[in-house]
Amino acid sequence: TSIPIIADESASTEEGLIEIIRRGSPRLVNIKTTRPGGLYEAMKLVNLAIAGGIHCQIDDAVETKIASTASAYLASSVPEEFFFAYSGGVAHSWLKDDILSAGGIHLEGGTVTLPTDPGLGIQINEEFLKTSRVVPDKR
Repeated sequence: TSIPIIADESASTEEGLIEIIRRGSPRLVNIKTTRPGGLYEAMKLVNLAIAGGIHCQIDDAVETKIASTASAYLASSVPEEFFFAYSGGVAHSWLKDDILSAGGIHLEGGTVTLPTDPGLGIQINEEFLKTSRVVPDKR
């Protein structure tokens, strides 16, 4: 029995992904939204993987709801024939307080619902930011 493998950290840069494509294996990569530097850079990796005929799993590490929402949007943009899975979206629920006052992804019954408002469909909780800000010691 053969077991397919997924490239993870090695697929977090264009150079690494090009090497995976060049070698022809594995045929599945895990792309995190924050690791390559944000949504735009992650989308470039997705497009490169698709151009190389590689399937994509979109993942987020332990993130806030902002990053989880961005990752879910990225996952929704992968064409079905190249989409493997979206794994993530739950870590923000472990946080004591939410950085968002409204919006973001909604998880229920094993599915993710994306917001319909403009942009990422989020509203930042400004009061939370004020009370959570870390001011450098000026000594």
